[in-house]
Amino acid sequence: MSVILVGVDGSAKSREAVRLAAKIARGLRAGLHLVWVAPQFDWLGAPELPAALREWNRDNEERGRAMLREVVDSELHPFGDPEVEGDPLVAVPPAIEVMRGSAAEQLALRAARDDVELVVVGSRGRGAAARLLLGSVADRLARTSPKPLMICT
Repeated sequence: MSVILVGVDGSAKSREAVRLAAKIARGLRAGLHLVWVAPQFDWLGAPELPAALREWNRDNEERGRAMLREVVDSELHPFGDPEVEGDPLVAVPPAIEVMRGSAAEQLALRAARDDVELVVVGSRGRGAAARLLLGSVADRLARTSPKPLMICT
């Protein structure tokens, strides 16, 4: 089955991207794969991170998983809610995955797998100055994604 990969950060635009990707997936009978990328911290090249940082990484990844589950519950209704009538936005529950590293790099790596047909992300709509200083996952992904990319603006 082909898959639509969605980068999710919990923002309003990424939630919009999830809803759009779900509609496309439903029309194409494709699977939906939601990914959140946790920041990767290196500790000055040390082979092992301090215990407090390892614990923070674990907690942060669990918060990411919880956010992805909440996005599925809130954005793909009525799926999974017996109180809501109607067809779900997707026929099969989406896969969720937490990766670690640079968001653009990790999404591009995940997109390189054979099953991915399309990558969908939201654009936070930062101004030019903020984009220049902070960069943009969507901008970097547009240059590096091995698969077609849709950016929700």
